[in-house]
Amino acid sequence: MCLLLSLGARLRVGGRPTGVPLPWTAVEGVPLVQNMVPSRLAVFTALFAGLLLAAALDGLWSGGGWALRGLAVLTALVVLAALAPPGPFRARPVVATPPFFTGGAVRALPRDGVALVVPFPRRGRTNVAMVWQAQAGMWFKMPGGYFVGPDPGGGTRHDAPPTTTSVVLNRIQRGRRPPELTPALRRKISRDFASWRVASVVLGPMDNREAMRGFLSDLLGRPPASAGGVAVWPDAAVAPAVAR
Repeated sequence: MCLLLSLGARLRVGGRPTGVPLPWTAVEGVPLVQNMVPSRLAVFTALFAGLLLAAALDGLWSGGGWALRGLAVLTALVVLAALAPPGPFRARPVVATPPFFTGGAVRALPRDGVALVVPFPRRGRTNVAMVWQAQAGMWFKMPGGYFVGPDPGGGTRHDAPPTTTSVVLNRIQRGRRPPELTPALRRKISRDFASWRVASVVLGPMDNREAMRGFLSDLLGRPPASAGGVAVWPDAAVAPAVAR
């Protein structure tokens, strides 16, 4: 049953949805259960399969006779051979971390201060900043990120609620033209900075980096310093609009 429930609400074949309903559809709307990830029930499938195997081997071994005991040993060896890895495990980094975060340069940021890290961390593939923060030994705090939390509408969120700043930064990263920094937009972003208590801004490797660098330089009123593969604006504060 756990194996069947772990398949989710709709049957998938080769990763493609078929639309065929499965038993999980009967319970997916139940409070608390709706927050479960059905695929994780496969862990219990492995547990119960292991218990059944252990009981079967114990029965063969205790049943008497060298033939049954030999069958038990042979079965155990076959199972162990199937579980053996084909070769040594090799790990490789999924996210390239700039040296700024892994060396001493990150110590230039205030300890436990808030750094606005760009690309802005959110759910999906744009959460590399969380890896950089971990590689820095959690030296700084930052707004955004991937997590599981309540939604104001009663549902579940997997990232921080959108703000003016996060929406603008995400659009620039996706290739949109940076918006005009009107006084109204500066005030909204300044309120976000104040709410987050931003002490510095760090721009790491990302898509459309030059456009983002130009936008942040205009926003903060000065060009950044370069250190360890990132651009840093220490003591960051939104600059007032300049008459042109």
